[in-house]
Amino acid sequence: MWNVPDRIRDRRSGRERRSTRRGPDRRSVRPGLEPEGLETRVLMYSATGNAWMNPAVVTINFMPDGTDLGGVQSNMNAAFDNKPSLAGKWRDEILRAAQVWAQQTNINFVVVPDDGAPVGEGGYQQGSPDHGDIRIGGFNFGTSTLASATMPPAANNYSIAGDVVFNTGMGFNVGTTFDLFTVASHEIGHSLGLGESSTYSSAMMWPTYVGRKIALSPDDVAGIRSIYSGGQVRSADAHGNLNNSLHAAANVTGSINPATRTGLVTSQDLTVAGQADHFSFAAPSGSGGQMTVSVQSEGLSLLSPRVTVYAADKATVLGTAVGAKQYGTTVSVSLGGVVDGATYYVRVKGAEPSALGTGRYALGLGFDGAAVPRQASSMIGVAEGSPRVSGGGTANQSDDHFASAIPVILGIGPDTGASSADGVTSSDRVTVRGTAMPGHLVSVYDDGVLLGGTMADAAGGWVFDARLHAFDPGQHLLTAKSTYVEGDPYAAVATSGIVNMSDFVPSADWTSLVYVGQQAIDASATLPGTSSSELSGTYTLVVDPSKPAAPTVGGVTSYSGVSWNGTYSVQSSDQVYYGNAEAGSLVTVTANGSTLGETVADRNGHWNLAVGDGLSQWQTHAIKAQSTDLAGNAGPWSSALPVRQQGHGAGSVMSNLSVSHVGILGSVLSGLGDLLSVGEAPTIVGRAKAFGRVAVMVDSVVIGMANVDLLGNWSFHGPTLSSGTHRLSFRVYEADGDHGAESGPLSILV
Repeated sequence: MWNVPDRIRDRRSGRERRSTRRGPDRRSVRPGLEPEGLETRVLMYSATGNAWMNPAVVTINFMPDGTDLGGVQSNMNAAFDNKPSLAGKWRDEILRAAQVWAQQTNINFVVVPDDGAPVGEGGYQQGSPDHGDIRIGGFNFGTSTLASATMPPAANNYSIAGDVVFNTGMGFNVGTTFDLFTVASHEIGHSLGLGESSTYSSAMMWPTYVGRKIALSPDDVAGIRSIYSGGQVRSADAHGNLNNSLHAAANVTGSINPATRTGLVTSQDLTVAGQADHFSFAAPSGSGGQMTVSVQSEGLSLLSPRVTVYAADKATVLGTAVGAKQYGTTVSVSLGGVVDGATYYVRVKGAEPSALGTGRYALGLGFDGAAVPRQASSMIGVAEGSPRVSGGGTANQSDDHFASAIPVILGIGPDTGASSADGVTSSDRVTVRGTAMPGHLVSVYDDGVLLGGTMADAAGGWVFDARLHAFDPGQHLLTAKSTYVEGDPYAAVATSGIVNMSDFVPSADWTSLVYVGQQAIDASATLPGTSSSELSGTYTLVVDPSKPAAPTVGGVTSYSGVSWNGTYSVQSSDQVYYGNAEAGSLVTVTANGSTLGETVADRNGHWNLAVGDGLSQWQTHAIKAQSTDLAGNAGPWSSALPVRQQGHGAGSVMSNLSVSHVGILGSVLSGLGDLLSVGEAPTIVGRAKAFGRVAVMVDSVVIGMANVDLLGNWSFHGPTLSSGTHRLSFRVYEADGDHGAESGPLSILV
C-alpha cells in the first residue's frame, strides 16, 4: 500500500479530507499470457460508473519533481531519466498507454503543463488551467506496490481524480519486467473509470501483473467503449473514412474564405493506426503564389501527424512535414509557385504506426502569407464538488501490487542427457537454475517437499545448489516459488557472509538452507505471506545413474556374401552395420578405435549405421559399439566384429594389370565341355604384376584376396564353395587403387 496519505489536509479549510481511491487490487506477477478465446468470449470487464464529464479533451501531464504527494515529494522524472532502460522513452510509453484507450472510443488526451501544486489542490475536478486532469508522478513507496491510480469523477469530485503515481523503487523497464507500458495502461484504465476484469488474464485490467502485454484485449475494449461511446467504435469524422485515397479525396475548397484567403477543416479523425485521410482544394484567387498547409493536433489529441502535399497529377510531391514523437503538435508545409485555381491534394496520416498515429486533428490552409487558422481546444473547466467526496467512504484508489514474479526453472547441472536442457542426468546431486525477480528469495521443491532456497541476483538469475541432497533414481517434479524480501540481502552477505533472513522479512515462518552464490546460509526466517508468488510450472528431473549393457554388433550388409574364420569380407565402400542396444540409447560405432559414426537404437532396441568410405582398403578392421543412455551413462564396449575391406575400385583401370596362367590344383576335366571339376575348397594359382593383389571372385562376388610375390606368383586357398557350377574371375589391384579389367571367366564344377 503506497503512502500518499488517506488523509490530506485541505490547505484552504484546514480540515482533513480523505483521498478518493479504489482498491487495493493486489497484482501478483505471473509469467506469460493465458490463451485468449476470441470467438466465444464472455465479456467480464468492470465499469465502475465513474467517467470524465468532457471526454472530448482529458488533459494529462507529468508532475515536476518536488511536487507534494501528501508528505512525500515526487521524484519520477529524475528516477526514470537516470535509468538507462527508461531514459528518453518512458514519457512516450506512458502517453502510448493513454492513447491505446483513446483510440478505441470517444476520448482525446491533450498534454498540458503542470504548475507543481500539491496533489489534490486546485479548484477543478476537470479542465484546470494549472495542470492536467490526470497528473502523473511517482516516488519510492518502499513496498512491492507497482503503482496507484484514483478514479475519475464522480467517485472523486476534485483535483485528485484520475491521478497516477508510480513506485519509482520498482524495476520498471520497456519491453521486459516490469513493463512500463503494461502497468501504465492498467492504471490509466482505472483513471478512465474501469475496474478489474474478473475473468480473462489476457485483459489489461486483469487485477494481477502477469507479464508484458502489447495491446488491449477485446474485454478491455468492450469495457472502455461501454463508458464513452455507447459500446460502439470511436466515432468517425464527417467524411466517414471514405476519403481514404487521393482518388477519393474530399474536396474542401468550400472551406476556404476568399476574403481572408484561409481555410479550416475541423474535427477530423484518424481512428486506426495506418489510416490516411485525403483532401483536395483549388487555390483561391489572390493566392500570391504562396500557401501553407498545416495539420494541427495540438490541443486536440495525442496524434503525431504527417502531412504531404501533392500537385494536381496526384503523383508529384510538393512537400512533406512530419511530427514524429510530437504528441499533440502542428506540422506545416509552406510552398511557393502556387497557381490560382490550380488543384492541390493533401494526405494526412500518423507519423507513427502505433496508437500515437491516431487521434483528432484539424487541417488548416493559408494563402498569400495569411496566418493559418487553428481549431480551438474543447477543454471545459468543471469546478470541484462541494463538499469534496471520496465515494461515500469507500476506497476509490487502485493500488497495484505484485507478490513476486513466478520464477522459472530453466535447467539443471550437470545435464548429461541427450540435450543440455532435457532434465536428464546420471548424477544424483545437481544444481537447479532459473530466473526470478532480482533480489527475491527463490524456494525450490522436489515433489512438493522444500529443498531450500537461494537469492536471485541483480539480473534475475538464480542457481540453487542441491548437491547436499541426493536424489533417488527416477523422476522428480521440481517447482519453485519466489518471495519478495524487504531490505537488501546482498548488502548483508557482503558485510558478514551470513544472512539472517529474519532481519528483513516481517511474517510467516520459513526455515531452510539458503544459498547466495555458493555461500551456504542457515536461514531461519519469516517471510511476508502476501508477497510470495504462486508455484512455478513443473520441471521434470530424471536421475538415472545406471549404465546400459554392452550392445551387440550383429553384422554388416554390402559384404561379399561369404565370411570365413568369423571375418566379413566387404568390397563396396558403402556399408550398413547393425545390432542391438538399450532402446533410445546412443550407439557409437568404431573401427580399430576410430569412430565411424553414431546412431540411436529404436524402441525395440535395434540399431543400424550407414557408413561410406569409412574403412581403409585391404585391411581387417575390428568393429565395436558402445551405448550411452539418455542420462549420459556410457556402457561397456561390445565384442569386436572383424571386417576386411577389399579394394573397391577407386583407382583407374590399367591395361597392364591382368591375371594369367591361372590354374586350380588337383582339378580334372569334368567331361562336360570346358568345365573343370574341383574340390569344395580349391586352391587357385596364377601370375600377375609383382606386389599387386588379386581379387578372386565367384559368380562376380569377391570371396577373398591373394598377394602377388616379387616374382609375380600368387595363390589363393578359398572358402568352401557350394556344390554345382560356378564362374571364377579375377582382378588385379595396386596399392593406390589402380586396377585391371576383370579377367576370365573360368568355369568350374564343384
